[in-house]
Amino acid sequence: MPRKRQSRPKTTRTVMNYVSALKAAKRCEARKSLDMALDFYSSALSTLPDDKSHGRMRLEILQRMSELQQDTGRTDEALETFNAILSLPDDLLPARLAASAYEKIGVLLTTQGKFSEANAVLEKGLECAAGMFPVIEARLLARIARAQMHLLNKERALGYCERVMQLPLEDASPEDLGAIKNNLGVVYGETGRYEKALDAYQAALEMFRQVGDQHGVASVYNNMAYCHWREGRQLKSIELLEEGYSLTKKTASASLLGPSAYNLGGLCAEVAQYRKAFDYLKQALDYLTRIGASPTVRNCYYRLGNLYKQLGKPVEAEAHYVKAMELCDAEKDKDARYLHSEMSAVIDFMHGLGSKAIERLDSAILHSREANDNEQLCFILMRKASFCTTIGRWSETVEVADEVTRLASKHNRRVFQAHGVAAKAIARANMSEASDDERLALLENALGALRDVVLPEWFWRLNYKIGEIYLRRGDVKEASAHIRRAVDVLERIMLRVPEEFLPTYRKDPDMVLLRKLQLQLESKLEADKKPNPAARLLEATKSVNAQLSSNRLFEVAIERAVQLVNAQRGFLLLIEKNKMHVKATCGGASPGENESQIGLIEFIAREVAQTGRALLTADAGQDHRLSLFTNIHNPGLLSVLCVPLSARGEITGVLYVDNRFRRGAFTGEHLDTLNAFADQVALAIENALLYRENLAQQKKLSRLTKKLQAKLRNHEKKIEELERSTHPGATRNGFAGMVGESQPMQKVYAMIRRVADIAVPVLIQGESGTGKELVARAIHSTGNRRNKPFVAENCAALPEPLLESELFGYIKGAFTGADRDKKGLFELANGGTLMLDEVGDMSPGMQAKLLRVLQEGRFRPVGGKELVQVNVRLVTASNKNLAELVKERLFREDLLYRLNAITITVVPLRERREDIPLLVKAFAEEIAARDERRPVTFEPDAMRRILMYDWPGNIRELRNFIEKIIVVSSGATITESHVEENLGLARPMMSGSGSLAELPFKSAKDIFVRNYIRAALERSAGNVSKAARASELDRRYVQRLIKKFGLANDRNPSSHN
Repeated sequence: MPRKRQSRPKTTRTVMNYVSALKAAKRCEARKSLDMALDFYSSALSTLPDDKSHGRMRLEILQRMSELQQDTGRTDEALETFNAILSLPDDLLPARLAASAYEKIGVLLTTQGKFSEANAVLEKGLECAAGMFPVIEARLLARIARAQMHLLNKERALGYCERVMQLPLEDASPEDLGAIKNNLGVVYGETGRYEKALDAYQAALEMFRQVGDQHGVASVYNNMAYCHWREGRQLKSIELLEEGYSLTKKTASASLLGPSAYNLGGLCAEVAQYRKAFDYLKQALDYLTRIGASPTVRNCYYRLGNLYKQLGKPVEAEAHYVKAMELCDAEKDKDARYLHSEMSAVIDFMHGLGSKAIERLDSAILHSREANDNEQLCFILMRKASFCTTIGRWSETVEVADEVTRLASKHNRRVFQAHGVAAKAIARANMSEASDDERLALLENALGALRDVVLPEWFWRLNYKIGEIYLRRGDVKEASAHIRRAVDVLERIMLRVPEEFLPTYRKDPDMVLLRKLQLQLESKLEADKKPNPAARLLEATKSVNAQLSSNRLFEVAIERAVQLVNAQRGFLLLIEKNKMHVKATCGGASPGENESQIGLIEFIAREVAQTGRALLTADAGQDHRLSLFTNIHNPGLLSVLCVPLSARGEITGVLYVDNRFRRGAFTGEHLDTLNAFADQVALAIENALLYRENLAQQKKLSRLTKKLQAKLRNHEKKIEELERSTHPGATRNGFAGMVGESQPMQKVYAMIRRVADIAVPVLIQGESGTGKELVARAIHSTGNRRNKPFVAENCAALPEPLLESELFGYIKGAFTGADRDKKGLFELANGGTLMLDEVGDMSPGMQAKLLRVLQEGRFRPVGGKELVQVNVRLVTASNKNLAELVKERLFREDLLYRLNAITITVVPLRERREDIPLLVKAFAEEIAARDERRPVTFEPDAMRRILMYDWPGNIRELRNFIEKIIVVSSGATITESHVEENLGLARPMMSGSGSLAELPFKSAKDIFVRNYIRAALERSAGNVSKAARASELDRRYVQRLIKKFGLANDRNPSSHN
């Protein structure tokens, strides 16, 4: 009887399903597909048998899932996963792991603003770690201290900090020490110990930088910023927050991005950078909603409501307040109660219910005092002061402002203190019983308080009030100075207000009064101006010296001469070939209309030029010096003044002015003024003529230089063609598979030829998509290793363990799933070339291992004991500046010296635009050959549009675009409309350093005009009329250019920020 075949146990099949799902999850992680990875981990968890033998696998999956859920901002799911870890049997969950799980739950609850729950969970973790694991115990104590501080138990918080400092932390890792110091800094900062807080933050920064933890560095920057804000250093605070926000974006941590953007939005609003404030708060709302941080989402709506109210949009403000109040209703904490009362009061106030609004605020103030929440109390008091100021309850405003100042001074809150001082000063300035001296003293004192903080809205209002008082006293000069300061600050604020809010923002009553006062002062100052001869002479001289064109100089000179002496008309005459020639006239009829007058003018000019002496006459007809001429002719001239133009002792011409209708129009003072002016005019004319000669010589030299350069380029091209024709990698339009004939690419080809046969490491640097791998392949294919393997790997795509096994291989049994020996890339590339792309993203551990291989030429496979000797030509590439990474301690300096024996830089496509037509043609032909169709052609206008685009994704983006446009267009010819539809004109156009000289004239002209108009619009904050005036163009012509080049969006300044 045959033996019955046993079926495979169900457990084994389930394990195989688990293994498959786990492998798929890890592959997804390597590709950064974190959502898909989580799905596979969840699938693996559901297929795993619920028995003790698979408990370890279950724990590993849960741990990995919790990390990914935190990274992707899935806070609630992460909490569930950690709770699942804590529910595992004790034999699977050691005390250390349980304590860490409790700590992470506490951190997540703190992020959500659930401080009481976080404190309770952290205390449980402390029970697990106490006495056994000092580092984990210290982390938990620091976290509990932070939670206690949020619960306003400041003494208990400091007590926990002291317990941390007593623990032995010699064996703590830099990450742990950084996290502990960071949390201690928060507690010290919140309790007013700022120096101690900053010391702790500095220590945390050093720890995090030591291990390259950008997330940790960003967290410290955020906390340091809050500390600086409390001391009144708002701009320093914004600088730190923006640096932290930039780092956080690189780590893609939603749990930190939300709070960072929220804090930045609040600070930018405080310093009147309203456009930035809107952008940051809207980003914060998105991030915080994603991670479920309900209290901060509520506060975000509240701050947005404040912004809309400040900029004169009450309807939008009320909508955001209502959303925040709905979230307050769902919360049970005290902050929600305060906030709800305050926003209800604001809504009542906007509806004209001033007294009811103040009653609501009084109730919130009472609760804040009972809770001893001084910071919240200051906010509510400042709101009440604002309401009282608006409805004119000045005495009450003074009382409230005094309380804000006292509280802020006691707790060292400089920003609140400045608010209180400014509010009191404005209120007293509006009270009738206060004297002007008292008002000025208070207002000046308030301005002094603003020297240490940045509060632009208060600054312009204080200066406006001071200017008003000085004008009342009759001190126009002081009044004008303060009003000018107020207007300057207000104009700077308006540049930072989104354009759609400007009409409502400008309706502020104080702003309207300020503008009226400014106009009143300007009119008064203009009326008080008296003519100053010396100043007028200086101004006239400057106008003349500013002219480089000789013809324009002549015109300006005679115009200014007529103005200086209040003449009726004037002539500028120069001596050329021993004859007097009129070069410019001003204020009179054409010389040909009265021959006798012109004859007398020429007679006077010759006499003055020959004698070198000026002529002044009150009545030309009665002057005996002119009798020889006037006896024959009757010119009808009265007052005449003529002075010589003398430069370097030589008389070159004359300035002639007259008045035909008034005797004695000119005096000796006029003669002195015109003589002084004539000396300057003579020098200016000499300089202008020299400039014209130099310009002609320069043009001549330029033409000769261009001819020589053209000949030199022709010779260089011939030499390069000869070199390419004799080199194995040469092609018609490029080199070794690369396309391009530009000068930058010729340099790359030349460098490839030099290093191809030399066995030294090569570092290729360039932006993403520039073709760094093609350069590496060219080095290999044109060198003496061309018949050996070429292997490439992207270091950024693989985590450290997987990258190590890929590079060095592994032996059977080295780890779970290693069921056979596998050669690494170094061994596979033996004798040939190995290219490592994105080497700047390699972890510190892998950098050390790579350095060892470069030094010794051998390595040990993962799990192996024997060393493997290889002979590999290493080529590395990076789109990052490795030298900067070395400074930031993110890349080893000794490894950089090993890698960059030779450096080849591949320039971005925008810097070699002349290669774009070649690339477009090559891609079109390649795609046509692949799809078995005829290549498409591009119309000149279509190619011009392609040339104008900056291609931030470089060759990779261009290749994808060409493929897309060929698929989308139905015909055999690509038109300009096809390019516009698929590329779009709102994207960056020719902003790089590409050479216009290499483009066709029409393309280069369009690019120049487009960039010029865009720059003009930016300078005029999007105002077309201002841009046209500044450019000396007709407004309608500028509008046509805006429409032609698709610059409508550039009229809105916010589109460039």
